[in-house]
Order: sequence, then structure tokens, then C-alpha cells
Amino acid sequence: MLWLGLLGEKIAYSFSPQIFDWIFRRSGVEGRYPLYDVPAAEARARIVGESWDGLNVTVPHKSLAHGLCSQRTYRADLSAAVNTLCRGHGEVCGDNTDVSGAEFAVAGLMKGVRTVDRSLVVGSGGAARAALVALARSFDVHHLTVVSRDPPAVPGALQPLLQRFPQARVCGREAAEELSTFDLVIQATPVGSSRNAGLPLPPPLRFKPDAAVLDMIYAPLRTAFLEIAERSGVPTQNGLIMLIAQAISSFEVWTGIAVPVDEAVRELLPRLSTS
Repeated sequence: MLWLGLLGEKIAYSFSPQIFDWIFRRSGVEGRYPLYDVPAAEARARIVGESWDGLNVTVPHKSLAHGLCSQRTYRADLSAAVNTLCRGHGEVCGDNTDVSGAEFAVAGLMKGVRTVDRSLVVGSGGAARAALVALARSFDVHHLTVVSRDPPAVPGALQPLLQRFPQARVCGREAAEELSTFDLVIQATPVGSSRNAGLPLPPPLRFKPDAAVLDMIYAPLRTAFLEIAERSGVPTQNGLIMLIAQAISSFEVWTGIAVPVDEAVRELLPRLSTS
């Protein structure tokens, strides 16, 4: 039996066990996927000292996990964050399947269109960097704007990512004044979640009529940010599809078994959307 799990701190809610129950049944693999609510002070010991087969890592442990890995994939190093851990020859190896999850989610939201004139990513942390890696790898983004609470203090890990875009800049929440000019908006902060209510940008929020809006949050399913975007009539998506896609990718990292993402989304999304 595979011993997998999700390691985080103060995990309020997660659909991941339901997703992995489906993955186990679909793949014919016997396994378990519990949640481990672990404070930062204990996370290192859990990652290094326990005999798990695979771990997903969520906030606030992704940077710690990155530093503990003796081997990392290119996308993990580029995003400076690890959300998927496995073991190889006695070493801890790290990957970032949030990247493939974001690629899949954005491609669906954009209806397969891979060219974006102006894109806005709200946030500069691990989730935002995964989104930036996804955009750099799979999309042709002409102009990129990244919103940070403190632009001068943006982590150095962001700079190699910004260099991958023809035109890129970092600014503060005043980017809300330009919201109506962006074709793709990705909300990658925890603001608006069940544990952190509010809006990631100051109102009023006015979206471009034909924009696409992704909010990586999935609890609640409809954040205040998405509700405003929906009232504007633009296509929107919460973080559920991204969550399903990154889970499928993590399972393949751990087992080498490919599970169809389209089938997983088709079967799981209606169930999770009513949970």
C-alpha cells in the first residue's frame, strides 16, 4: 500500500482525499492519502524523518520543502517552491506539480488559446510563481504585470521568471486601476479564502469584457473576487480544476502511472462543486 498524504499547517479543508480516492480506484493502486496538520516547527522532521512514499506539501511548507530536497526538477527550482515530494535512492526529491495544474486550468479557461497580450498575476508567493512558470512554459504572454503587497521586497526568486517574458513589471495594488486592460487575470493569493476574507485588489473592480479570470482558491468555491468577475460576464474558474490536475500529476510523479486528467475533471468536478 502506498503511504501518501498532504502536509500543511492549519489545514481548514481539502478536497485532496476525495480526489485521491478516485485516483486509487481508477488506477487500481491501493493507497491512503490522509491530511497531516503540522506546524512549521515540526515540518522538517516529518519530511526528513518519516518513511512516507510520497507527500504533497501546502502552505506554509513549500519553501522549506524546496530547501530540504537533494534533487529537484527544473520547474521546482524555477518556481523556488516544492509541493510534491518523493524518495529516490534514499534522497528526498522535489517537484512542483502546481505548475502542470496551472497549465491545464489556464488552457481550459482560455479555450486552448495560447497567445495572451496582457496578463495580470496577483501575488508573488509560491502559488503565483507556479502560475508564472506555467505561463512562461505554455503560453505566449506579451505583457505581464505581477502585483505584490511590497514591490521593493519581491523575492529574488521572482526575477528569473520575469526575465522569461518580453515585457514584465512588478507593482502594488494600484494595478486595480488597470484591471479593465488585462486579457487574463490569475488571482494567486490566499485573500478571499475561508480563512482570509476580503478582496486581493481594492474596489471597484472592473474587468475587460472578454477577459478570463482564474482564482486559485477553492474554499470557498466562489470568492468575492470571482463573484464580481462573474457579474461582469467574463469567463471565470476557481482552483478546483487546478487542484485535480496537480493531484493527477503528483500521482504520476510517485508511481509512473498516467491517469487521464480530462476524465478526472469530468467525473470529479460535479461532485466537488456540490460538496
